[in-house]
Amino acid sequence: MTRARRWTDVEEQEGYWAPAADLEANRAGGETALAALAGNVSLSGDMIPIAMRERSQLMTSHARSVITMSTVLASIDAQIYRYVGDVYAELQFSEIQASLFEDSRTAVDATFATTAGAALKKVDSISERVAANDAEAVSQAMSTCRRLIAAVADHVFPASDDLYDLNGQTLNVKQNAVLNRINAFVHTCGVRGGRADRLRRGLSDIYRRVSTGVHSDVDGHEARYLFLTTYVLLGEIRPKKWCLMRCECWRRRPGLRSM
Repeated sequence: MTRARRWTDVEEQEGYWAPAADLEANRAGGETALAALAGNVSLSGDMIPIAMRERSQLMTSHARSVITMSTVLASIDAQIYRYVGDVYAELQFSEIQASLFEDSRTAVDATFATTAGAALKKVDSISERVAANDAEAVSQAMSTCRRLIAAVADHVFPASDDLYDLNGQTLNVKQNAVLNRINAFVHTCGVRGGRADRLRRGLSDIYRRVSTGVHSDVDGHEARYLFLTTYVLLGEIRPKKWCLMRCECWRRRPGLRSM
């Protein structure tokens, strides 16, 4: 009612509630009446001034009605065009988004397929548990997210008793140092700067949250996004362009040194 400028009295909830077709008919009737009143009219007698005044008042009344109906109908048209434009933009964005996500999903699945068959089984398990939207199921899903991250770490950078030198910082890369091992792998593959920082922060935040989620409440909505973020980040850990680099540098593992 507000967007279409239909209100005549908002407080009293009075306005033009009729369908647009009825408003269109009212406008057409007003235009017809105006055309008739504007025509040549033969008047005579002593009542001419009164007749002319009433005729003028009628024309003014019909003109106001036509203007009001035109304003409301134009506002309705504007809302329709806005709605159509929003829907078009949404559909166009959804198509682009779906295409981008499908490409990413294909790449991530390929990564997990080469990482470990067990990792793909974990993805299926997470999807089923989160979809259940049960507190216990969500907690199990968060635990599975942790195991998925650990499985990727085991594949890309197996645990070692040696230390890893990351830009002057000594990292423990033993079995329980899951994030350190992933960060060490990213560094080994030559990823530096903002991208390395983003991956490190993203994995740290996600790992901390899914670890918390095992013991505290995480609803199904958050769990779904935590899983998706985990899925995408892990997929980026080993994109195809890193594969050849890893084949050469993995044997050397230059950052490792004995304790």
